[in-house]
Amino acid sequence: MKIKILLTPLMLVFSLLPLTTEAAITWGESITAGSTTLKASHMNEIRAQIEALRTDVDAGVAGAWDPATGGINYAGGNVGIGTTSPTSALHIANNADINAVNDTSAGLLIGAGSTQLAIDGNEMQAHNGVSAIGYALQPFGGSIGIGKIPGADKLDVNGNIRMSTGRSLKFGTDQQRIYGDNGSAFFVDSNNDNVSQLIFRDKQDDIYGRVYGSNGDHFGLLDGDGNWAVHISKDNYTRFLVNNSEKIRILANGNVGIGAPAPDTKLHTEATGVNVAHLNLKGATADTVLLLDSSDSSIASGSKFIDATDGATSVFSVRGDGVVTAA
Repeated sequence: MKIKILLTPLMLVFSLLPLTTEAAITWGESITAGSTTLKASHMNEIRAQIEALRTDVDAGVAGAWDPATGGINYAGGNVGIGTTSPTSALHIANNADINAVNDTSAGLLIGAGSTQLAIDGNEMQAHNGVSAIGYALQPFGGSIGIGKIPGADKLDVNGNIRMSTGRSLKFGTDQQRIYGDNGSAFFVDSNNDNVSQLIFRDKQDDIYGRVYGSNGDHFGLLDGDGNWAVHISKDNYTRFLVNNSEKIRILANGNVGIGAPAPDTKLHTEATGVNVAHLNLKGATADTVLLLDSSDSSIASGSKFIDATDGATSVFSVRGDGVVTAA
């Protein structure tokens, strides 16, 4: 209580004294050592200005930050460029399509000078800034271009392709493939247990023919209708067909049949119909039409050199000594 009584008159004395107010320091006012006193009011003003600057920066009013779409934004620890709502640590929102070499509209451009990596929301390109493209990737379209901007194909290559180690081009479930052994052999593997074939056709999808193999022992050529034209049965025969009709067959023992599917002589001809010749030899007047020769000495002593039968009885024969017999 005594202290309170003593302080009250003292406070009255100070309240009667004239007070002088120091002018605040403005941002344009220079501070000279020894002539200007930095007081608490000045510190408060500086702090207020810093707070205002921070507010302006956060709001995009000052600095590089911009609250509008297209500027740089900060939200919840994420930085957005071109978006006011960044959803990742760095979110670049630029959907411009880089559809040409050295296109500067990409969302992200890495590199300087002639070599750049350009990335946007649709694709990625690596190019030299002039004309050549190292590669281009379109993740959503699923297209990859090497040496060019990809077109409609999944892989579009401008240049050669080399498979240094695997040397296989696989299709589907990897069972169908084309393979080179880096030597003399080139393999075409089928995804079928019994059939393997190469089909040749034009741009209108018209089929010209096939290289065809089946069941492990049949191989040859098929015509445009899918019928055998040249048919090789391994270790058995080779036959030639026209319009799916067999014309010549060669057996493993060397017998040749013309119109005869089971030739029992070195040359066996068969024909169907009345008065149809099995063998017709024609030549110019001075030419030899038919020359038969043998080193068998028995022919000269009277054996038949040519013998024509009706299936049982000889109807015409020529002996080695020139005697002709006709029934």
